[in-house]
Amino acid sequence: MKRIHVKGNTWVLEGPQLVGLYQIDESTCLLLDPGSTKLQGEIEAALAQAGLTPVGVLCTHMHYDHHESTRYFRETYGAQTCLPQLEEFLPEEALTGLPDIRTA
Repeated sequence: MKRIHVKGNTWVLEGPQLVGLYQIDESTCLLLDPGSTKLQGEIEAALAQAGLTPVGVLCTHMHYDHHESTRYFRETYGAQTCLPQLEEFLPEEALTGLPDIRTA
């Protein structure tokens, strides 16, 4: 995936799907809707090339093509996960291993 500067600290990873990226500092970032598990390797390669580690993942909604790889980034990098409050009532199987935000 190619990292393209948008404005300020905002970037996009361009590939089969666009993945938003907010660069916090020289070495950490937030991913926005990191997509399906098929993109994990490409996202990881782009982050490694930029010297970035994901510390958080923001999901705009719970469609698999927006959140499916969230679990990987949480388990691999310890990235915190955030999703819309209205999505908290989805059935557990739809959350694919996301932490229970109702008690966080």
